[in-house]
Amino acid sequence: MGSNMGVFFDAIKLQDRFIQEVAELELEKVDALAAILSDYLKNRASHRSIHVLSKGRSALSTQAFLQGLYNEAARFPEYRFYPATLRDGVIKFIDGESLTLVASGSGETKEVLRYLETATRCGSRLVLITGKRDSSAYKMVVGAGGEAFVMESQGKYDSALGDSVPQLSPLGSEFELKVWVLLNSLIPEVLARLRGEGGKACTAYRERLGLFQENVRLLHETRWVGDEALCSWIDRLTNRHGLYVFYGVTRSGNVAEQFEMRFAHANKSVFMLDDSNRKPFRYGDACILISGSGNTDDVVDAATDALGVVSHGGKLGFLGEGGERAQVFAITVNQQSRLRQIMEFAGQGKNLLYLPVKESFLRDFTNSSSNSIINPSELDRFRIPVFETSAYVVTNAIVAQVGHNEGIIPQIFFKGQHV
Repeated sequence: MGSNMGVFFDAIKLQDRFIQEVAELELEKVDALAAILSDYLKNRASHRSIHVLSKGRSALSTQAFLQGLYNEAARFPEYRFYPATLRDGVIKFIDGESLTLVASGSGETKEVLRYLETATRCGSRLVLITGKRDSSAYKMVVGAGGEAFVMESQGKYDSALGDSVPQLSPLGSEFELKVWVLLNSLIPEVLARLRGEGGKACTAYRERLGLFQENVRLLHETRWVGDEALCSWIDRLTNRHGLYVFYGVTRSGNVAEQFEMRFAHANKSVFMLDDSNRKPFRYGDACILISGSGNTDDVVDAATDALGVVSHGGKLGFLGEGGERAQVFAITVNQQSRLRQIMEFAGQGKNLLYLPVKESFLRDFTNSSSNSIINPSELDRFRIPVFETSAYVVTNAIVAQVGHNEGIIPQIFFKGQHV
């Protein structure tokens, strides 16, 4: 394979443009959405629960927002709420005191429409983010007295961008990326209003959105990785016949699963590590890990399982007699992580892909020590998801480059998609 990574970097530039389109949204809409969420958290209901009833990649973007809002709202115990998704092992029921948040690009997803009918019947407050004003979901929510936020797709239908757009943005990822950026930028604005600050200028929202933009632009305005190294990384990742097992936790997990969904449409055999039907790691498999710090216990455990590495008295060794193992590919920030230590011990240090972040954020990752998914440090709990947002953009670009390298036409990427 040659070292022409033009598709990868063009895809990043296109996604940067999508994020700029979020920055150009009318502040009146952003103000209204922030007001709905902050007013709901201020109400004196016996319980507050925010239900995310989206499906597919839209669900992952809204779940990432829900996780971030839950984390940061912990600073305001009087406004504590119950986050609820369709994937929870213990289902929280919708009632008249709930707020229902749905993101649907098409507004026509069958399951989403059914859930909206139920939420309407139960008297829940409805908030919809959609890409189509004339969609069934839009009409249903507005007809029920709910709020509908329209964020129309532009890039995919902009003739000025030419025929390359579907290839650069496979699987209609524009809407989901915009939802991710919009909602994760909205969190500080909601919290500002809980403190009695904020307002129609949406200053806190614009500041966080600006941070996301600054870090994403590092991906195409700096030489953070050479074409040869990136080309070789993608070549090693895709030149195999084994399984692709993806993993990350919390918002990094949302990125990992979106990456997995896209790889499935590139004719790869994919799994999430926590799928109930996951198979044991074997030679030829690839374990793809997303972790900003590279120190999260669950992610480190995944790497040791895939590589057959064990620790005895602080020293690393191989389980059994060693031999051929699966390969681990990690997307991270921290070059001093436990993940790096393990992968270099196993001779796979070249499979680490380090994303650039602004210096002020880099300290958050390098200072992050061993971390538990159920009891993260305050540093990790309240950290702004600049890495996860950049990782979202990079994984989209990787899929675009893979599609180009393997001659997968855009129609295959879009086959069966409704967005």
